[in-house]
Amino acid sequence: MSYSDVATALYEFWNSFGVNAYPEETIPEDAKQPYITYEIVMPEWYGMATYNAKLWTYSTSFKQVFSLAEMIRQAIGEGKRIPLKNGSIWLFKEENFFQIMPSEEITQKNAYLSMVIHVLA
Repeated sequence: MSYSDVATALYEFWNSFGVNAYPEETIPEDAKQPYITYEIVMPEWYGMATYNAKLWTYSTSFKQVFSLAEMIRQAIGEGKRIPLKNGSIWLFKEENFFQIMPSEEITQKNAYLSMVIHVLA
């Protein structure tokens, strides 16, 4: 298992929700909301790490961000296994999985998702 394998699997998972997803710090200048940003994290095989994603929506209503968060919550369930060539990634929701992020813009409704990631070889 390589960092590239983990990055590819995370890309595929986060882009499976009907909106574009980007690793943090790689958002194209012309990106249109809604979109997801996520971390690329690879803890040692025996450990877990805190893992986060953010939902970005352009709306005056919370409906879109709630809907997207609910799709992700259901996909993770009690734990989401993401297969790799020689192992797997496991995502688990933290107790405070969903949090609205403050915004000064009335047209921004954004959320922060808190998880734990475990990569098994």
